[in-house]
Order: sequence, then C-alpha cells, then structure tokens
Amino acid sequence: MTYQPLNTLEASLHKLTHTGNLATNDYFTVTSDVSGITGESISGVSVTLPPGCYAVYASIGCDRAGGFSDSLFYQIELDGSLIGSKGAADSSNGSTVYLCVDQAVATFEIQKSVTLKIKCTSCTASTWTQNTDYSYLLIQRAA
Repeated sequence: MTYQPLNTLEASLHKLTHTGNLATNDYFTVTSDVSGITGESISGVSVTLPPGCYAVYASIGCDRAGGFSDSLFYQIELDGSLIGSKGAADSSNGSTVYLCVDQAVATFEIQKSVTLKIKCTSCTASTWTQNTDYSYLLIQRAA
C-alpha cells in the first residue's frame, strides 16, 4: 500500500449572519474573517471552493424568545444538495441564549469548483434569531 504525501493544508474561518427571525429554507450570509484557502471566494450566502479534500464545520448560535418546544436545524449544502450531519439548537432545556454544540459537519473530496452554503432546514417557530458572536463556518482543505 502506498500513500500520497500531504502537500498543503489550508483553513478558513468565517462568520455566519442572518438578519431577522430565522425560517425554514433560509440561508446564512458568510463574511470572511480569516481566509486561508487559495482560490476560495465568498459572495453573500455562497462560498466557492476549489478542488481538494475538505472538512467543513458550521455552528449557529441562537437567541430564542418563544416557548420551550422550539427547535432549529441547519445543514451544509453543496451545489444544491444537503450533505453531512445536521446542526441543531433545541430550546427544551434552556432559558434564552443557545450556543449550539451540535455542529453541522461534512467531509468530501471534489475534482472541480463547487458552491457551499449553510441552510436552515427546519425551524419550528418564528422566534429564533441568529447570534453572530457565536456563529461560524470553519473550512479545512488538503490539496
């Protein structure tokens, strides 16, 4: 068995934002904080990624003003398809501020450039608002 040596490892850390109350099928706006992936570009809710092997982590911090049965789920979208595990916020055991420990996570390899987005896949109430201070997108690339 032979192994290819790892030539480069790059990483980017971005902020995720959303204005107003969250709703199902909403996307989070991506703002560059530390952009360390060669060939990566950001435009609104979309991140364009060049070929490579990726590990992507997204976490959404939320504030809630409603009842204790509200839930929020989000996931990574790659060229229009949802991939990886869902991230979640659950208000059944808290008061008002939630730092999501359930991240949305995906690993994948691509041979061509693709578009990545973070999508709210389910929101059971209109009382969730996103907290930018606790929301991020971490992208790691091996090329």
